Amino acid sequence: MKHRILRAAFGLAACSTATSAFAADFIFGEDFEGVPACAADPFAVGATPSAQAGSLGTQHRYLVKVRSCATSGIVTLGVSGAPASWTTTLDPTSLALASGSVGVALFNVAVPTNADAGLASFDVSATNSATAYHGSATLDIANEWILHFAPDGTGSDLSRHIFPPTLSLKVGAKIRLISDDTTDHHIIHGDGGLPHQSVGGLGLGAGEEFDMMINSPIAAGHIYCHSHAYPPITTVTAVP
Repeated sequence: MKHRILRAAFGLAACSTATSAFAADFIFGEDFEGVPACAADPFAVGATPSAQAGSLGTQHRYLVKVRSCATSGIVTLGVSGAPASWTTTLDPTSLALASGSVGVALFNVAVPTNADAGLASFDVSATNSATAYHGSATLDIANEWILHFAPDGTGSDLSRHIFPPTLSLKVGAKIRLISDDTTDHHIIHGDGGLPHQSVGGLGLGAGEEFDMMINSPIAAGHIYCHSHAYPPITTVTAVP
């Protein structure tokens, strides 16, 4: 999702000479007006976007927004519902709200390549005087790791033909290697329990992909582009 980040909102100046900034200072442009509506409760809580999707090895950001509805006070923020293999952070973890104001925190979710995949439903809470008020959001992670390689114009420029040095996955995950190169073709090497792409043709053209299913544990497999003499090599491990 493309984000446009704006400095300003909820009483913050558009330009400032301050030397420090906080999570609430930065607002995702497309979510600027996505503020939770007041109902019967003294505080309303929401998260934007309310739903996201991605793959293994990605990060996702949400804005947690709390509106004080004709009251004021300090709310303590919390988010639950993420698998233990994901890493979550919330900044800040509390907000001091004047009556009728809106506070914003940044909720970040990091999904490692060897994490659990699936749909997570987050419970977003703001607690004031021992009473919690709730909102929700979801994140759906596909059980696959995706690598786009060789941007336009690189050809055999190996400094841009990037494969990571190591990759850790769980059995059952999929590796998707996608060529973005419009000037060259690429044949993908696999060993140590990983499939090797057939060398009978030209290999991957622009927009084409080669998929590897991880069906069993891998101690030290390797993937790289077979079309180059000294390509970057990724060492792959996979555990149940």
